[in-house]
Amino acid sequence: ADTKFSDIATYATEVQEEVLFLAGLGVINGFEDGTFKPAQNITRGQAVKMIGRFLEAQGVEAPANWATEQSFSDIAVDRTDRDLVKYAALVKEAGVFQGNGNVLNPSGFTTRENMALILDRLIGQLTGKTAVELAEGLENNVSDLANAKEEAREAIAALNALGVSNAEEFKPKNNTQRVHFASFLARLLNIADELVTKVDSVTVIDEKTIEVVFKTGEESETVQF
Repeated sequence: ADTKFSDIATYATEVQEEVLFLAGLGVINGFEDGTFKPAQNITRGQAVKMIGRFLEAQGVEAPANWATEQSFSDIAVDRTDRDLVKYAALVKEAGVFQGNGNVLNPSGFTTRENMALILDRLIGQLTGKTAVELAEGLENNVSDLANAKEEAREAIAALNALGVSNAEEFKPKNNTQRVHFASFLARLLNIADELVTKVDSVTVIDEKTIEVVFKTGEESETVQF
């Protein structure tokens, strides 16, 4: 990515690469002063925009009436922040964000347990299987699952088992820093990329036959039609 942020150099190289990977995808833009503000707590609105931009780039469209029909009760359709209005409608329809009683609370912070739920739903949207389903049979080493709300425990354990989270102490009630959300999201997208089957190439064999190469991760399958 050509994007550079002036305030991420103190983080591990892997983390910097994850942030820049998302910037290269257009998922994160940073701030006008050239910073990413990695240690700031990410708001729910910021998380909505990150995920909304990514889903849109994958061909997931916002509802046709996003500009005229409220998605959440606290996101007015005439809100100045048009990206928030649009992407709130998109992520709600995709089932990634549900809100609390149809309230998004965009300025509120995203707790780590809620981040786990959001990412669990996101990978389900991308691959057809949630993180919980993908991690079935795998072990995790999270030591503080009991501190999380019950509905988030399986998602937290799954992210750990899949290698998205590597901390034994997850601290589910803590707010999520922007850098941590970016790292978790980047790792999850890499996992999803390994699971999604894509068309790698199409070759015309003759006037009645084409050959298609499907690729899933590093594995390829060639089929003639």
